[in-house]
Amino acid sequence: MYFRVHDWPVLPSGQSYFGNQSDDNKPNGLGVITLEDDHHFYIGEFVNGKRQGRGFLLTHEEWDSIDSVWVRGSYEEVMATAEFDSCGRVIHVDNVGHYEKQEVHHEVWKKSQDGYWQDDAFVKEVSLAPLHKSPWKDCYTSHFLDTPYIDTFMRSGEYKNDIDSALPDGACSLNLKAYVTIYDDDHLMFVDSYGCVFVLGIDETFEYDLYYPGCSKDKRVEAHFTYSLYRHPE
Repeated sequence: MYFRVHDWPVLPSGQSYFGNQSDDNKPNGLGVITLEDDHHFYIGEFVNGKRQGRGFLLTHEEWDSIDSVWVRGSYEEVMATAEFDSCGRVIHVDNVGHYEKQEVHHEVWKKSQDGYWQDDAFVKEVSLAPLHKSPWKDCYTSHFLDTPYIDTFMRSGEYKNDIDSALPDGACSLNLKAYVTIYDDDHLMFVDSYGCVFVLGIDETFEYDLYYPGCSKDKRVEAHFTYSLYRHPE
C-alpha cells in the first residue's frame, strides 16, 4: 500500500485526511485519517468530524535488519554445473550460490479494531467470516486504471480478484494491496492502495481521480480508477 499522506489536506487538528468532508471541512462520510503519526490510520465512516459507524485501524510498521540472503552464483558458476542433451540443449543446472549478510528493509501493515465506532471510540468487532460464504464467496472485484500517456489516456487491462481470496484480516489484492471488510448485509467496504475508501454492492461501480507528481517538478498528472463488484456467472 502507498498512502500519499503528504498530499492529503491537513485539518485544523494537524491530522492529514483523505475523504469526504462537511461544509465546515470536518471529516464526514467515508475517509482515512492519520492518528498519532503518519503510520497509524483510522479508515471508515465519520460523522461531523468523529469516527462513527463502520471502520478499522491500520498500522504501518517499517524496520531494517541484517539478514542472511541467498545470492545466486554468476552465469559462469551456474553453467559450470550444466548438463546437456544430445542436441546440446541445457537440461539441468545446479542451484549455485551462497548466503551473505545484507541489510534488508521490512514493511508490514496490521489491521485491528474492525467493527463499529461511536464518538471516536471502538464499540464492537465485526466478523469477516462471511467473506468466505454466500453471497460474497461467489463475487469478485474488477478494476481498471486509466493513466496518461502523452496527450491521451491509456486504459490498463481488467484485473479480477475473488472476494473469498482475502486473508483472515481482510487483506486483498485490489490495485496492489488493499483491505476489504463487511459493511452491511448487502455491501462491502474497501480501502485501496492509495487510501481511497468506498463501499460497493453487487453490480455497483465506484470511480475516482487521483493526481500525483509527473516527470516535471511543476507538473501533476491524473489517473482514473474504476472499481466494480460482480457475481460470478452460474
